[in-house]
Amino acid sequence: MYCETPSEPKCNKYKDEVATSTSVDLTNCESYFDGCNNCFVENGKVAGCTKMYCQTPTEPKCTKYKD
Repeated sequence: MYCETPSEPKCNKYKDEVATSTSVDLTNCESYFDGCNNCFVENGKVAGCTKMYCQTPTEPKCTKYKD
């Protein structure tokens, strides 16, 4: 779906669980798994994610750290 002005990526169904789990330090993170989708990180912030459906999210984590 086309979106002229994208907002912050989030999982709508599990908003509170995923949002509070962002206690993951993204400072040295390059790739991030938000519990549902794979994301890329720029300057310590999530810059974009896949948009896959996820019925049961798992624990968010950094999947690749900068060298």
